[in-house]
Amino acid sequence: MYTYSVIIPSYRLDIENQEDLVEEIARIYGYNNLPSSLPVFQQNKIIIDKNQTYRELIRQQLNNLGYQEIITYSLVSQATKNDFCSSIENEFYQLLVPKSENHVYYRQNALPSHLKTIAYNLTHQNENVFFFEISKIYSPNEEEILTLSGTGKVIANSIHKLEQDHDFFWLKGMIERIFQSFNVGEKINFMPSKTKELHPYQNADILLNQEKIGFLGQIYPQVSRRYQINQPVFGGQISLSKLFNFLAKNRLWSYQAISPFPKIEQDLSLIFEENIPAGKVIEVIKKNGDPWLKKVKVFDVYQSKRDKENKQKSLAFRLTFQSQTKTLQKSEVEETVKKIISQLEASLNAKLKI
Repeated sequence: MYTYSVIIPSYRLDIENQEDLVEEIARIYGYNNLPSSLPVFQQNKIIIDKNQTYRELIRQQLNNLGYQEIITYSLVSQATKNDFCSSIENEFYQLLVPKSENHVYYRQNALPSHLKTIAYNLTHQNENVFFFEISKIYSPNEEEILTLSGTGKVIANSIHKLEQDHDFFWLKGMIERIFQSFNVGEKINFMPSKTKELHPYQNADILLNQEKIGFLGQIYPQVSRRYQINQPVFGGQISLSKLFNFLAKNRLWSYQAISPFPKIEQDLSLIFEENIPAGKVIEVIKKNGDPWLKKVKVFDVYQSKRDKENKQKSLAFRLTFQSQTKTLQKSEVEETVKKIISQLEASLNAKLKI
């Protein structure tokens, strides 16, 4: 190896560093004499974790269902910081020197930001708006959440006169589809919520394996009017952190061959106390319907004037039975249905509706 000492002439003011010097050497040597090869470049492998895959699946589903993704500020004002946080006891993180009174506290819920976005769109003649956002809240641990909101008509076909309002059951169906895509639909239950900002008769907490991971419902009209919204708005929130942790700890995917034997459907109508949720009834039915019960669906909820006086309600279920090994006999299905009815009468004080 040789070492060279180079003195730069005083009139060459353009040579300031070693790169300029190397350029001069290459010019004198001749650029055409340099080998034409690309430098060695080692590219690091990009690793995408499962949670990122889950997020993209949620985004794709909601986009296909007509929802638009938005990004809202993580900072909220004093006036809105406590909205939808009545059950949260954690203190809010506050900026010492906020730039404006609208961005003072780190939020613990994203629905107030969505209500502001909906109000802005309504004032600009956008009547049917449906939003979702994957963001984080800070209280005191960082938590990732999915927020859904919407108002107006999800279907407005003037040619065929088809209309469908964005209501509680539509939003609940969207949330159920998300859980079904992760194969946890059967582990989800809905119970009456105590969130005071939600309508008392159109609300629900979302339970995953009996742990609360979110809520949904109609925004209470008085709350909506505070945000200058004079039409029904529905919203919900899901803790993605809790959902992803559950998916990481549980093996949920299994496969079964399609049965070549016919299925049998049996309708079941019963009377319950009005405070008993349908999810609790379905849980009892599934527990006592094995091994042939494949599906349980609520297809009717009815409450007559007499039922209201007695604080009761009627629930109708469609039970689907199918075997992997044989054609079921009617007597076998009837025996299973009798067992289910007996357990419902014993555990939930149900009465068979004749």
